[in-house]
Amino acid sequence: MQTQRANHPAESVFQYFIRSRIIPLYDHMINQLECRFSALSNKAVLALKLLPEKVSSASEEEITSVEQAHSGSMPYPESFRNEVKLYKQKCRTDRTPPPTCSHVLGVVPYTLFPNLHSLFKTQFTYPVTSADVE
Repeated sequence: MQTQRANHPAESVFQYFIRSRIIPLYDHMINQLECRFSALSNKAVLALKLLPEKVSSASEEEITSVEQAHSGSMPYPESFRNEVKLYKQKCRTDRTPPPTCSHVLGVVPYTLFPNLHSLFKTQFTYPVTSADVE
């Protein structure tokens, strides 16, 4: 009687290999992806759609998702959609978009875009990944 390894019923060697090796491997990979890409990571990635080079291609659904995910951190959430419309026009007319994410705060002044400014400010402080002590 075998006690040290899995004894999956299978009709062929290939089927046994799939059941004992491949399925656990896929399960492990799925678990690792779910752990690595948590809700906070998804929330952080959503707001990247509002960067100058991407905002023109952002759909209404994506903007709604950003609004719902970050409405608690916005000073005036009721004016968010109007800010995004004005910001899209501003990004279309700018000849040179900001080269890095940190330069976006200089392009988005708080007086004109209070919600977007606050959103970008918090966006740049989100930890997207984590490090484990080895």
